[in-house]
Amino acid sequence: MSVYAITTAVGFVTAAATGLYLLAQREKSLLHWYLAALLGSIVLWTGGGLLRLRASTAAELSAALHVLYLGTMLAPALYLLLAARYARVGIFEERRGAALLVVIPAIAFYVAFLTNPSHHLFLKVLPSLGSKGGPMDWAGPLYWVAFAWNVACCALAMALYGATSLRAVGAHERARSIVLGVAALGPTVTAALYVFGVVRPEHDPIPASFASSALLAAVAVTRLRVFATLPLARRDVVEQMRDGVLLADVDGLVIDANAAAARLLGASPGILRAHPLAHVLESLERAGERGAIAASLASLRADRLPQSLDLRTPDDRRIELRASLVLDRAGRPAGAFVELRDRTEQHRYERAIRQSQKLETVGTLVAGVAHEVNNPLAFVRANLMHLRRVSDVVLKRLDVFDDEQADELRDVPALVEESLEGVERIARVVDGMRRFSRMPNEDERAVDVNRVASDAVRLAGFHGSREIDLLPRLGGGLPPVRGSAERLVQVLLNLLVNAKQALSGRAGGRVVIETVRRGDHVELRVADNGPGVPLEIQHRIFDPFFTTKGPDEGTGLGLSIAFDIVREHGGALEVVSEEGAGALFVVRLPVTLPGRAGVA
Repeated sequence: MSVYAITTAVGFVTAAATGLYLLAQREKSLLHWYLAALLGSIVLWTGGGLLRLRASTAAELSAALHVLYLGTMLAPALYLLLAARYARVGIFEERRGAALLVVIPAIAFYVAFLTNPSHHLFLKVLPSLGSKGGPMDWAGPLYWVAFAWNVACCALAMALYGATSLRAVGAHERARSIVLGVAALGPTVTAALYVFGVVRPEHDPIPASFASSALLAAVAVTRLRVFATLPLARRDVVEQMRDGVLLADVDGLVIDANAAAARLLGASPGILRAHPLAHVLESLERAGERGAIAASLASLRADRLPQSLDLRTPDDRRIELRASLVLDRAGRPAGAFVELRDRTEQHRYERAIRQSQKLETVGTLVAGVAHEVNNPLAFVRANLMHLRRVSDVVLKRLDVFDDEQADELRDVPALVEESLEGVERIARVVDGMRRFSRMPNEDERAVDVNRVASDAVRLAGFHGSREIDLLPRLGGGLPPVRGSAERLVQVLLNLLVNAKQALSGRAGGRVVIETVRRGDHVELRVADNGPGVPLEIQHRIFDPFFTTKGPDEGTGLGLSIAFDIVREHGGALEVVSEEGAGALFVVRLPVTLPGRAGVA
């Protein structure tokens, strides 16, 4: 086997192995695909060269040339595309169609080769077996155009790699750029020497020259990890930000948006582009608050601080919006940008912290009040019980009193019973205060939330109601939570009773109790189609003694106690309600870590 054949085979095997290695990677970027395609074109080029060496008939030679020229036309174009993406050339990153400007000429030249028998513009004559003549002897005008195009692609690509190496900060990054740039130098110089007749070897030397290119590509991929850490650009930073960023031109039309902005607005970046910025952001405003964003954007001035808005979206998210102008070098407005930060979780956490601090303060006071009230209340109850017995004795001796006195004494038992009823109501309030202020139960274990939901439904007594439909939607395979099953049943029972009372007297009442896993938490959700919770009191409904019920219907401690129980379990109790559209209460509890024993 000749040295030429061995060298060509080395290029073929190395390019194929490196390409397969790239394709086997689990995570691949567009650069991986470009390099794999480039290596594939080198496989075609070198493979065609090997087939040409083994050709013994005109048909075999023609087949070898078809394979060889396909690689010849594709390799320079793919090399340029790889360089453009690696060097972060803007037009190739922002416009996907730009790649076609490079690929289409390569395809057109190959089509010219395929149709050459009908026009002979690409090859004047087909090289024959054993021919030692160079392209000067058989190349047509289109061949020279294609050759010039391929050389231009390689030269431009090497220039891009050179510019990238000059901008590189570290030696490792500079080495990667240099290796990629030098990889095409051997084939390009060899092609120029061969095409212009400077050297006239026995065989076409270009396929053999790819041995060095394939080896350099293998080194770049396996040793230098060329695509493991790519040169960073500002675009990368913006795209990876958790906050949404939108950029608009001087006419207020969106020209760019990162993935976070698209996610917050519920649309893809492509759909957002070319639309007015104020119109795109309208989806963040509630129905009765439209126009605030547009007014804020209209008030942007170069000499003013950025505009800031706190928005509550229709789906009850909390979004912070910051808008500012982009100025050109002359200080004139060239556009605007908007930052969107989702503060829903932060708002929820801050609200829970404030509520917990309030409950802790109130709990301390309540413990003392309950103790002070309970002692004299016991005396009052005992005295009233004694007074009841005395009144029974007096009623038997009414004959010793005149008629007016007898009539007044007959009212004494009713007055005593009313007083005892009032004392019992006070006792219930004091008992609720004591339960509210007591320390959490330390005897906790893993709890099945579906069992908690089933027990609460049974105790709530929905089975006897024909006016209200109860729809349980209990998720399967839910992990347990850590805590007290009895106290969690108390929480859920309170929510179910509240929903039942809210639907009293309303036709078509419906309560849905649902259990579902959300990440590292399990949620118990109680929803009804009642009147809902008015927006202006939602921030107060978990406060102790706050109630919208009548004096005989509640003490205002139920939701406060439920909130405190959930907090003791490391979770959160929230209300999501639109007035007139029903109420949704969500109990969010952390799941139990694997290995915890016992399920309650």
